[in-house]
Amino acid sequence: MAAARVSTSDPAPNSDLASRPGSAGGRPFRLREPAAASSPFELFETLRWSVPEGYYLLELHLSRLVASAAHLGFDCDLDAARRTLAACSGGLGDGVFRVRLWLDSEGNLRTTATPIIAPSADTIYHFTLSEQRISSGDDFLYHKTTRRDVYESELAQHSATNGCDEVIFCNERGELTEGTYTNIFIRQAGRLLTPPVACGLLNGTLRQALFNDPHVDIKERVLVPQDLMTADQVFLGNSVRGLVRALPVQ
Repeated sequence: MAAARVSTSDPAPNSDLASRPGSAGGRPFRLREPAAASSPFELFETLRWSVPEGYYLLELHLSRLVASAAHLGFDCDLDAARRTLAACSGGLGDGVFRVRLWLDSEGNLRTTATPIIAPSADTIYHFTLSEQRISSGDDFLYHKTTRRDVYESELAQHSATNGCDEVIFCNERGELTEGTYTNIFIRQAGRLLTPPVACGLLNGTLRQALFNDPHVDIKERVLVPQDLMTADQVFLGNSVRGLVRALPVQ
């Protein structure tokens, strides 16, 4: 399935970004250390840029960055962020690029840009499930930060052993949350279903844009691994790649 066609002028992500349940039970794998032992980190946004589209879902990305900065106590100058992105795109040529906008706690901004090949309508991603459990009570899951060691190590390990493109996580209750760089969607009886943010996941900008689009039939629902096997279709998606058909690694 090609990248979803969604409006970029819809309202910004809702306050679900900051909503999270109370303490988690069981013994989930912690994605982060306790706050008292925290180390410096950055916020970042990953955007798709091309001619003549420009930055895809730009306003949703900037709204999320500003909301996360306010929640985590980072300085964030929205006008400076726009200027930084404009300066970056001014040096890009033809093609499609993945642009990352980085923000540190003092408000310093930087960008990196990498040319990419966008998935085609025939692209299929192969996924596997992580045995590591994440905690839905981990505040950092709800914001896009550089504290991604568990996600990155799991993807590197599994892709090396079974060739998967993505690794999917569950929380302490065995509920599906997200992939290392994508949100999870299944199609059931014509409707798209995706895990609630409160399960412990980032509200991706593509995810939010799909909810904002009145022409898309999409609903939040708690999902478990078995749903990936019984769904009519499974998709993994983000704003850089769009919605991509997905199958489990064989």
